[in-house]
Amino acid sequence: MADGVAAERGAVVAEALSWEGTAFHHMGRRKIRRTADGAVADRGGADCAYATLLIYRAAVPQRVPALEFGYYAPTWNLTRAGAAGERYLATVLALPGVREVETPGPGDLALFRWGLAWAHGAVVIQWPMIAHANAEARRFMRDRADQGRLARRPRRFFTFWP
Repeated sequence: MADGVAAERGAVVAEALSWEGTAFHHMGRRKIRRTADGAVADRGGADCAYATLLIYRAAVPQRVPALEFGYYAPTWNLTRAGAAGERYLATVLALPGVREVETPGPGDLALFRWGLAWAHGAVVIQWPMIAHANAEARRFMRDRADQGRLARRPRRFFTFWP
């Protein structure tokens, strides 16, 4: 069982890293596409919600069901009315088998408080290294969660493994 979990976690990390360079696009659902020689053929586009969902669906589809988030405004988390439902957190908590953990492992999901809600998701590579759709940088990238703007944000971690 432990080897299977390690393989699944590794698959999630590998899939997340394959998204590096994907353009940031609100509600986008397309990963960067490269030619055989590594050149960018299509920058794709995704935000943190869809990028993380599509990463987990590609790497461990047996653990994460297909989802549609419905429309959400780019600033849903900045108003009391928009943040009241905690959409992102509620979606994560409703996933089968997901549980919150104190210390994340590779492939786990990190949620950050952004505005008035738990509104930013990232895949843990090896804490504090994460991969996420960074709106400010306008791309999906590897980043350190203990530096810069993420360092001060409250965070929670979720795993899909026992």
